[in-house]
Amino acid sequence: MGSADKARSMIKKVAPRLHSDTTASACACRSAIQHALTTAPEAWDSAMMKRLDAVFGRELGD
Repeated sequence: MGSADKARSMIKKVAPRLHSDTTASACACRSAIQHALTTAPEAWDSAMMKRLDAVFGRELGD
């Protein structure tokens, strides 16, 4: 199983648990994306940014 397949599998298992987790809103992981991208914004692929907008639009916006 490749990395992408492993990630998909993990998300499918974890996402339902997060929905019912009453402590999730206080978790620092909710803001992890703010420090996860190290590529300069001008080098971001515009097509990929459009795909990510629904999930990370607020964090990746101008």
